[in-house]
Amino acid sequence: LDLVAEIIGGAPRLAEHLSRRPFILDSVLTADFFEPPPSPEALNEELERLLVPAASIEDVLDVCRRWAHDRRFQIGVQSLRENIEPWAAGIALSNIAEVVLTHLLRHVESEFVHQHGRIAGSDLVIIAMGKLGGREMTQTSDLDLIFVYTVPEGTEVSDGARPLSSGHYFARL
Repeated sequence: LDLVAEIIGGAPRLAEHLSRRPFILDSVLTADFFEPPPSPEALNEELERLLVPAASIEDVLDVCRRWAHDRRFQIGVQSLRENIEPWAAGIALSNIAEVVLTHLLRHVESEFVHQHGRIAGSDLVIIAMGKLGGREMTQTSDLDLIFVYTVPEGTEVSDGARPLSSGHYFARL
């Protein structure tokens, strides 16, 4: 009860998350909630496990959104309680964002390939700018991303059922 009062009185964003997902309090009762944040590898494994039953891209998006919000809630509570240094919270929030981006790219790209095929020999990389690029994210940080792609010379369209030109392909992806 003290923690709930502390959240409601001192952290409006955390309180809002808690009001929308009251069952998140169950996680607060777990033994590791106030432990240092997991490694990126452990976060990756956790999200991978949660995505196993996802049957559609909408399910993937929902699972990723919930997981990221819940993990951010944990970091927020640890910050509120001063159980984590601000620099460590920035790294933890950056790790959460990177893990979600990795999974979303893989799943969204798979769905996209199903509709539009691939562009042979092409490649895509995501460059994180701003707070994510500096691994200094806060609870209110947005993601400043640049998507850079390369396409072999002479390749004009994707090879799928609904082909797209390379510019449209990567803009939509």
